[in-house]
Amino acid sequence: MPPHKARKAAARSAIVVLARNWFQFLKDQGAQNIALPVTVLFALLIRWCVGLHGYSGMGTPPLYGDYEAQRHWMEITVHLSPSQWYFYDLEYWGLDYPPLTAFQSWICGIVATYINPSWVALGESRGIETHASKLFMRASALVLEFLVYVPAVVLLFQSRRVQMSWVARQTAIFS
Repeated sequence: MPPHKARKAAARSAIVVLARNWFQFLKDQGAQNIALPVTVLFALLIRWCVGLHGYSGMGTPPLYGDYEAQRHWMEITVHLSPSQWYFYDLEYWGLDYPPLTAFQSWICGIVATYINPSWVALGESRGIETHASKLFMRASALVLEFLVYVPAVVLLFQSRRVQMSWVARQTAIFS
């Protein structure tokens, strides 16, 4: 196994052990009813703190990196018809995600337009990296994750008919 894959596997194993120990601790304390909300809030805090740091391409013209790609896709989806989304200016972060993800960008773009239209002004907002726009982008990613992804994972594991202990089920949800 290549060294980078071995490190990744070791980190994954450590996370699973940590999660298992955390949920076993909560079970031993009789805190099973608060385990899910406390753990979700903790995960939110960790993601928010990680999001405070830089990103690939930050301040590097002409493409500015991942943040700019996501911002630009909101710009495209808000201002163009869906038939143009996948063909507009392909050399500058052309939209290459599936339609459901594009509609997610469209919804976020509509919200961004209400907050500050300059963040998604077609052709005029390229490279915008204001503190407020980055805060909005990071917050929207977290909100969508906790409105869509987390409930889906929780429902999946809670609805499984497979016999799993409470600790194993909670660990599976968060690892």
